[in-house]
Amino acid sequence: MCPTADGFDFVSEVQWNSAYYGAMAAASTATEAFQKKATEIAFPLRLWNLARKIRDLADLIDNPQKQKSAKPVPPGERVDVHKAVEQFDIMIATVDDFYDRCRRAGRTNQTLTAASLTSIRHHMETIRDFTERVKLEIDPRTDEMFRRARENRKTNGTVPMSSVF
Repeated sequence: MCPTADGFDFVSEVQWNSAYYGAMAAASTATEAFQKKATEIAFPLRLWNLARKIRDLADLIDNPQKQKSAKPVPPGERVDVHKAVEQFDIMIATVDDFYDRCRRAGRTNQTLTAASLTSIRHHMETIRDFTERVKLEIDPRTDEMFRRARENRKTNGTVPMSSVF
């Protein structure tokens, strides 16, 4: 279960920066290896490293109980939710672009690269879902939309789907 937007008490800013920038560095080295048409073993190794870093980041947000120490992170050391969403948007765009390049080059069906690319795609979906959920939670319009839906349900007994979407 993913943490709530205001519940970023599971990770300190230092730990967050380490995980995020580690994954982005791995994405950069994999992109560089792809662009330079690296040797047959160098590119799969870079992909494996990227898949591992993205898996660790997805695991950090998807399983915060594994990360929690005895006490929550103090408020002054927590990650800013807006900053995290911004960083995830950048990461999603970067990795999606990289995946599309690999797909166009036929790397998604190669023996040494297919598993890592599948893993990257799977874990990016976790990150994408988390980002969308957090965006909804921090958007003030979301509360208003659900308040109106609750009022409408009280008065009419049902909620018209057109008012929700």
